[in-house]
Amino acid sequence: MPYGKCKFVEERHSLLDKAKILYAEKLQEGSSAQPFIASSELSEQSVEVLPQGWALRSTKKAARFSAKQKAYLDKKFKIGEQTGFKADPAQVAQDMRHAKHEDGSRRFSVDEFLAPQQIKSYFSRMAAKFRQESHEVADEWDSQAVAEQDAYSSARAQILEECRLIHPITYHTYNLCELYARNKLTKLSVSILRIICSHFEMEIDNLPLRLKKPYVQLIEELVRSCSCA
Repeated sequence: MPYGKCKFVEERHSLLDKAKILYAEKLQEGSSAQPFIASSELSEQSVEVLPQGWALRSTKKAARFSAKQKAYLDKKFKIGEQTGFKADPAQVAQDMRHAKHEDGSRRFSVDEFLAPQQIKSYFSRMAAKFRQESHEVADEWDSQAVAEQDAYSSARAQILEECRLIHPITYHTYNLCELYARNKLTKLSVSILRIICSHFEMEIDNLPLRLKKPYVQLIEELVRSCSCA
């Protein structure tokens, strides 16, 4: 056998022997041996520490409207209140995209556009504020009306008290209160009764000239307004 071929065969046998040795070592270790990672290495590299409450639903902070946005929405809301046709939030959101100044420039930039839900929430707050102010104005009007009514009633009572005839009611030598209490008014003549009624500015133009009763009734009504009645 040539020398080169013999050397090749020897190397091949040597490799086979090494493979057998490695195979035997694997059998000795057992088929259940599995590679593992150190616990310290696993905790440092694979476990991510999450903040407390990470599973809770987050709430977005409500964005504050600018003065320009508020002024535009306030005008839309006011027009709706005045005309009776409430502004539609979706239409208002669309109008904002095309709103322009008097010089033709755009009134709002893209980042200033509002969503219909944002506009709806703003209009709801405006409506609640409007109702509250209306109630406050109504309450103020009611209070003012009550105060005016009290003042009127007080003034009326004072005037009536000042105008109230003081006892006794007399005409010259005739004590009308006494004549009324004693049912003596009918003893007076028609002419005297007419003079007494005229003195106290009673309406007698349409009364008969010969009957006492209508004049006596007027005088009796006068006496009943006296403080002695």
